[in-house]
Amino acid sequence: MDTLFFQKEKIGLQLPTIEQQTIFYCVLNWGVGHATRSVPIIKNYIDQGNTLILFSDGEAKTLLETSFPDLTIHDLPSYKIKYKSQNFLFLFIILQSFTRFWVIWREHLRLRRYQKIYHPLVVISDNRYGCHLSQTKNYLISHQLKLVTANFIERISQHFVDKLIRPFDELWIPDIETVKLSAAMADVEISIPKRWIGFPSISIQKTQDAEKIELLILLSGPEPRRTELERKYLKVIETLPYKVIFIAGNFSQDYVLKETKNCMHHSRMKYEETLQYIARAERIVCRSGYSTLIDLYILEKQKIICVPTAGQPEQEYLAEYWSERGWVNLVEESEVETRLKSAIEETF
Repeated sequence: MDTLFFQKEKIGLQLPTIEQQTIFYCVLNWGVGHATRSVPIIKNYIDQGNTLILFSDGEAKTLLETSFPDLTIHDLPSYKIKYKSQNFLFLFIILQSFTRFWVIWREHLRLRRYQKIYHPLVVISDNRYGCHLSQTKNYLISHQLKLVTANFIERISQHFVDKLIRPFDELWIPDIETVKLSAAMADVEISIPKRWIGFPSISIQKTQDAEKIELLILLSGPEPRRTELERKYLKVIETLPYKVIFIAGNFSQDYVLKETKNCMHHSRMKYEETLQYIARAERIVCRSGYSTLIDLYILEKQKIICVPTAGQPEQEYLAEYWSERGWVNLVEESEVETRLKSAIEETF
């Protein structure tokens, strides 16, 4: 990949200043990606002297509790997000829309209830469209303003999202305008102001005894798909002659470390610790979730194999888009047991 692709001089969050306020910060539970990208933003506003009350559910809530053990974190209703194949995508979107509208309404009511307790002046919502309040400033964080498809679903999704964002005062796009890691997903005209907030700076602790990692495998996502793919990865790992670090992204259980002849298997890991492993990795196998791609971009990683979640349009689009441009290699979920080993070998 052209080194000009990595614009290191532009790294750093470009957030508006908020000081000495009570902030509600709400995070979507869609795997842990929204939670991990929220960690540096939350830290930024804590450093500015604000009081943050966090809201999420499921694995994202667990990650936030791990990263911020001293903060108050409340539950929000779950979206219970599932994925289907492209063949039934339109029908599936219609059916899931009813559920999502119901959750959006419920999370809004939940936030209004807590408003009477904490009296916030600011609400920041990472992709939770019901998390806004009257008499507050409301900011939405999102990089996906439409589904990028080759048919009418793209136009419908763009119109749908534009309707949902209107209660917010400003949209924050976690991207650099001259990089557009989100590609065409954020390249949309919308009815509220947009702010490109960039990527966070990442501080990596370098120690002399920190060895390079031959192969790092990162896994995340909703169950039961995460567990199913973990089993496939473990079968492939057994056949590899390399030392492997596997971070399985299982936030539904306590931390467990297992060691085999060639693999250190971490059931889960704090976001900051995961970044240290990414920095040391020479080759990486991972999902093509947007938050993961941000971390890989900041740390200038180039030997990357992406395995997008099948039926998740965003991951499938980003993996294909950046594969065509030579940054990542693409292996489909259905090809893991047949193609992943050879794809890894090609990086050595």
